[in-house]
Amino acid sequence: MIRVLIVATLALWVPNRVLAETLYVTDKLYLALYATESAAGKPLASLVSGTPLDVLRRGKNYARVRLPDGRQGWTKIAYLVAEKPPRLVLEQLREHNQRLDQQVNTMRATMAAERASGIAQRRQTQAAVQRAAADTNELKRLRSENQRWRDVAAERGIRIPISWFAVSIAATALLAFWLGWLCLDRRIRMRHGGFRIY
Repeated sequence: MIRVLIVATLALWVPNRVLAETLYVTDKLYLALYATESAAGKPLASLVSGTPLDVLRRGKNYARVRLPDGRQGWTKIAYLVAEKPPRLVLEQLREHNQRLDQQVNTMRATMAAERASGIAQRRQTQAAVQRAAADTNELKRLRSENQRWRDVAAERGIRIPISWFAVSIAATALLAFWLGWLCLDRRIRMRHGGFRIY
């Protein structure tokens, strides 16, 4: 008997749990806007939760309000609060968060581009510094070599070795003799009609 009761209870309880759906309470509220304080007649408009209203006059249960588009009417004062509804605040925060995310993404992209150009500039600068260092070393080497040759020239003075001097005198004399012989040969030929007479 107890088994039958347990099975029957479980049979009734399980389908209810399986078929139950989860619902949430909404803070979306619709208020009617009436032409008169008595709220008689057909509503002029339906106000959604979060609509900003300017309160023109307060009554016991109703307030005369002006909508952002300029229309005026009466609505229940019990549903009007000074703070923005949480749903509206949440939407504004989400929009603000999306704008911030876009700004962060833009800044990241800008920083990546600047970092890449900075790396390229750094590489160019390093290459220029290396070239300048190599040029400086080459300049030092050339100055040292130039100074060495100056020292050699100062040590020797402007002296020509005797052997060079003798060879140059002999070469000059031979050249002068040969040029003289050519000139003499030419004159003799011109005088004697192209014949050589010695």
